[in-house]
Amino acid sequence: MVCSDIIHLDLLGTPLIVVNSLKAATELFDKRSSNYSDRVGMNWNIGLMPYGDLWRGHTDQSGTACRKGFHQELNPRALVTYQPSITSATQKLLLLLLDKPDDFLKHLRYMAGNTILSIAYGIEVQPENDPFINIAEKALHAAALTVNSGSYLVDQLPVLKHIPDWFPGAGFKRQAREWNKDMSAIAVVPLEFVKGAMAKGDFTPSVASRSLEKLASEPSSTAQRQLEAEKTASTLGTFIHGLVKNPDAMRKGQIAVDERTGGARLADFSDFGSIPYVDALLRETLRWIPLTPLSVPHRSVEDDEYNGYYIPGGATVVGNGW
Repeated sequence: MVCSDIIHLDLLGTPLIVVNSLKAATELFDKRSSNYSDRVGMNWNIGLMPYGDLWRGHTDQSGTACRKGFHQELNPRALVTYQPSITSATQKLLLLLLDKPDDFLKHLRYMAGNTILSIAYGIEVQPENDPFINIAEKALHAAALTVNSGSYLVDQLPVLKHIPDWFPGAGFKRQAREWNKDMSAIAVVPLEFVKGAMAKGDFTPSVASRSLEKLASEPSSTAQRQLEAEKTASTLGTFIHGLVKNPDAMRKGQIAVDERTGGARLADFSDFGSIPYVDALLRETLRWIPLTPLSVPHRSVEDDEYNGYYIPGGATVVGNGW
C-alpha cells in the first residue's frame, strides 16, 4: 500500500525499501542504525562509503581515521574557527548580488564553493571561471547521476560490468570512466595545490594543511567538503525562491533582522538563535523543498523485520522526505 510506513519495490531482483514515516525512519535509521548504516560504496566520500572499519575510525593505508578526523575538524567548538571564512564569503556574495542580481544562482554557487574550498583547502576562488569550482561542478554532476540506486541497468544486473566496451549497451562503461576522472580530480587537484603551497611556505591553514602536517593526507576525507558546496547553493536558491514567492514573509523577516541589529549592521554569528522568525524561515525552506527528497540510499546489512514487513539483507533503503 502506498500509505504504508514502508514500501517494497523490486528492481529486476534488487529490493528497494522506501521508508515513508518519521516513526519508521527513527526506528530503522536511528535505533537500528548498526544494520542500516551501510552505503552504496564510494570510498572517496565519507558520506557514501560502506559501513565498516575504515568508516568507524580504524586507519586506512594512509593513516587516516575517517570518522575521527571528520569529528575533529567539524565538532561545534572547531566550527567557531570557520566563522571568519563564512562571513567573508557572505559579504562577497552580497556585493555580487548588488552588482549583478540576475546572476544570483551563479553567485550562490560561488559563495558556497568559496566557503568550502577556503575551509577545506585554504583556497581563495575567483568569481568567474575558477578552475577549482569547475572541477567541483563536473564531479558533482557525475555524483548526482550515479548516487541514486537504480540509475543504470548495471545496478540491478551487476554481471553487465564484465561485458566488453564494444558490446551494444556498454556505453555506461565509457561514461563511468569519464565520471571517474572527474571524481578523482575533485579529490586530488585541490590537495596537490595545498601540498605545493606548503612546500613554498605560503599557505592558509586549512583542514587539508592540518591533515598533511599530521601525515594523514587522505583525499577522500577532504573531498567530502566539496559536495557540501552544491547542497549549500541549492538550499540558498530555494530560500530566495521562497522569499520571492512570499513577499510578506520577506518583509517580516527584514523587520525581525532590523529589530535585532538596529538596521545599522549586517546580522552575523552573534545573532544566531536571536531572530526566531528567520530561523523559522530557514526550517520551512528545508521542509518545503527537501534537498534530497529520497535521501542518500542506505543498505541493510542483515535480514530484518519491521511491523511484520520483511527487509532482506543487501536491500537498498531510502527515506521519503516528501
